Amino acid sequence: LRVQYGGGLRDTGSIQNALEAGASRVLVGSLLVEDKNMPSELFTLYGNMVAPAVDTRRGYIAVKGWTSLSDLDAVKFTRHLSAEGFDTFLFTCIERDGTLQGPDIPLYAKLRSEFPGIQILAAGGISSIEDLLELKQAGVDGAVLGKSIYERRIDLKEALEVTEKC
Repeated sequence: LRVQYGGGLRDTGSIQNALEAGASRVLVGSLLVEDKNMPSELFTLYGNMVAPAVDTRRGYIAVKGWTSLSDLDAVKFTRHLSAEGFDTFLFTCIERDGTLQGPDIPLYAKLRSEFPGIQILAAGGISSIEDLLELKQAGVDGAVLGKSIYERRIDLKEALEVTEKC
């Protein structure tokens, strides 16, 4: 079983600790935004064991646990990080997270169109197997399920079976 870890990784020491503890990949957000040298440094040190967590609100990147909105356009920042070498990204639509109102399919379709070579993981608003199928059709490679599992709107076994058939 591969475990990915994210949240609160604000320095290279905490990233190193997570990887040494056995995480196959760590998800890093604010640190990549707040230090312009960090993307290059992290990719040099860890390669794709680090995946950018791009938390978006109205197309801009949020940082510090979503409490602060930066002036960085999410698509432009993804382009920059992709050029640094990162190939797996977690995109969370903050406005939809925990709402069960459905994912932002147009955003994911746009990301797939602009970045055909990256792995796209989606989070925020996913409420049904139909949402998962729409994400797959939009070119998304993986999804984070939280509230939809907790509230029993999605049966994980069924979701895996259905999406593997596509």
